[in-house]
Amino acid sequence: MAEKIATRKAYGEALVEYAEEYPELVVLEADLAEATMTKFFRDKFPQRFFEMGIAICRVWLREWPLAV
Repeated sequence: MAEKIATRKAYGEALVEYAEEYPELVVLEADLAEATMTKFFRDKFPQRFFEMGIAICRVWLREWPLAV
């Protein structure tokens, strides 16, 4: 049986795996890197990790042009 891990830990680990395959992948974080486990991505790819602060509306406003 596969080991059970928290969803947020699996998410953080999956981001790192995808980032290794997709160099264009970046993470915009709203001051939750510890809680969402994006800290794994931050530690491995600091140049592709952007801490936007607690105001989540800033993240949405800045991520829209990246998605287009």
